[in-house]
Amino acid sequence: MVGIGAGIPGKRDIRLGDVVVGVPRENHPGVVEYDLGKYERDGFLLKGSLNKPHPILVSADGALLEEEIMGRRPLCRVLRELMRRPGYGQPDLEDVLYDSAFHHVNKGENCRACEVADERKVVARPVRPGKRKYPVVHRGLILSGGGVVSNLQDRDRLRRGFDEAICFDTSAAGVVDEIPCLVIRGTCDYADTHKQDGWHRYAAAVAAAYCKAILCKNDGPDEPGAAMEQNASDAIGECDFAISRHHPQSGTPPWSDAAAVIPRRLLPTSEFTSSSLCQDPAISRGLADWYNDSVECIE
Repeated sequence: MVGIGAGIPGKRDIRLGDVVVGVPRENHPGVVEYDLGKYERDGFLLKGSLNKPHPILVSADGALLEEEIMGRRPLCRVLRELMRRPGYGQPDLEDVLYDSAFHHVNKGENCRACEVADERKVVARPVRPGKRKYPVVHRGLILSGGGVVSNLQDRDRLRRGFDEAICFDTSAAGVVDEIPCLVIRGTCDYADTHKQDGWHRYAAAVAAAYCKAILCKNDGPDEPGAAMEQNASDAIGECDFAISRHHPQSGTPPWSDAAAVIPRRLLPTSEFTSSSLCQDPAISRGLADWYNDSVECIE
């Protein structure tokens, strides 16, 4: 599941345009629905637990982590292709993390007035090494809920003890329980009053590039481009036919019904073995091409 989100600065040196991946750890499944619970006398009590990503996707992310440790940049190779598209390059804007005591100056406008305000306070951060300033991938906990977090007080309060959380999101919680997906977000702001709209397209491109790197992480043999496109097209066609057969009067079936009719080639399940997503290069690379061509829809 690919899109943009709000990075949570703190223990991690998260910058605008970085990638955040919801990877399960011992104390969380990768994504937590922070506003699902019960208000009791002693405070808010979280209820329930979301599903973990499919092991195939977690394994692919681990393989990319190993490449990063070895000094390789699989994300950057893919990202360079997307950045050639008009509007999806790295914005010519300063990445500023404002101090918690300094609030946005003019509500509803950009941060130009904040940059020249006398009371302007920023958090000093070291300059990242390298001239190109490639995005960094952060793996950990994503907090998902129904509202947009846009002030520091709510950012701290809604974490509810999850000090290791690295991102806020508004849509993942409604999907991960239906489809065991890996949530990937490009950071476009810091969940504060200083919204950074100019980073949205680049953040979307970064998330899409990492998704493509995940889908392409397999050891299968290369196939001609025409064969990859045909296999992906056939799989999507099967999905459209199955959904229309189950819901002939509705073009937008519920998530639970839609997930039930998605072909196995598009929806990894525990039944996948030798024909699983990452073991079938036609599917993984065909879908990666589809994400590449559809990045405009992610923002």
